[in-house]
Amino acid sequence: MTATATKLSYGRKARETRSALFYLNRTKQATALTSSLIPRGSGVTVTLLQAAELLALVDEHGADMEAVGCAFDAWCEAAMRPWVEDHVRMDEDQRRRWEGGDIDLAEHLPSNLIMAAAEVDPKIGPALGPYLQMTAGPACLDGVEAPARAVDATGWRPRLTEGPTRSELADLVASTLRL
Repeated sequence: MTATATKLSYGRKARETRSALFYLNRTKQATALTSSLIPRGSGVTVTLLQAAELLALVDEHGADMEAVGCAFDAWCEAAMRPWVEDHVRMDEDQRRRWEGGDIDLAEHLPSNLIMAAAEVDPKIGPALGPYLQMTAGPACLDGVEAPARAVDATGWRPRLTEGPTRSELADLVASTLRL
């Protein structure tokens, strides 16, 4: 059985003719992909959210794997993609700051910096619950980005975790390679 449908690709749609097995495989891949892209302890939550949605779609569409696959793709685009983009933004910002850059106040603040600013401005705190519980998407922090930006504009920076500096790690790696 073949059908023309849309690939599960988080928005990069391409038309292909595939069997129902294709949709199940792509669904499995999408679930594994987003679970691995959303770190910081939320991978299990993401996997459970995706599994619940997938089961609901199977209940709704039965054996019509094309309908299940397309509906799951649309749901992932709306519900999961924002989390992936949120964590990519955090990772890119963290990498840039590890390389010596500062917080870029001209850009959209990554969620981890908005959350960290709650340490200084307690009015930010109430907005964090839905984000941390994943009951609302990353956009739920948009309303407290301005106060977080104001905190960062004062020069305050989140505390660094204990451990070696980037330079110390580079020296350790270099000395190990010379052995």
